[in-house]
Amino acid sequence: SPNSLVFSTGNWSTEQTVVITGVDDSKIDGNQPFNIEISSSYLVDSTEKISMINYDNETRKIIISKTNINTTEGGSTETFTVALSQEPSSDVRITIEVYDINLNPSSSEASVNPTSLTFTSSDYSTAQTVTVTGIDDIYDDGDQNYYIQLSGDGEFSSSLLNEKIMVTNADND
Repeated sequence: SPNSLVFSTGNWSTEQTVVITGVDDSKIDGNQPFNIEISSSYLVDSTEKISMINYDNETRKIIISKTNINTTEGGSTETFTVALSQEPSSDVRITIEVYDINLNPSSSEASVNPTSLTFTSSDYSTAQTVTVTGIDDIYDDGDQNYYIQLSGDGEFSSSLLNEKIMVTNADND
């Protein structure tokens, strides 16, 4: 802005400012290069191009409704929801796994249902529900902490996007 500048014999040596404003979109499409072309109707062959970049400000994130939940060895359940922060360009699968306190895969304290979720470009922001069920054991081992880890694929596959939920499974022995 403005789209054109007028120089005359009275202002030909005075700088004029042009403001270039990036346009925001809702897609994670990376930084987008573009050119600004400057040309003059007065001077022949005076076209100049300025290369610019519109930096993407959308961030990918797996959105979870809870970061701490509790279950019991008596089989109690708790739920949380999952959605994506941005529209993906292709389907995204979120894998949901149970890990022990040392982040080793484990199925001794809880189960999750479902174990994966799929989001599309049309339902990425619609929350999907996951149920966590505590598992009973025969040991008097006190309350046990464990994690539920959510990891994505495709555009959401970066380990920086993984989300963890801390869970305590209350002992009933």
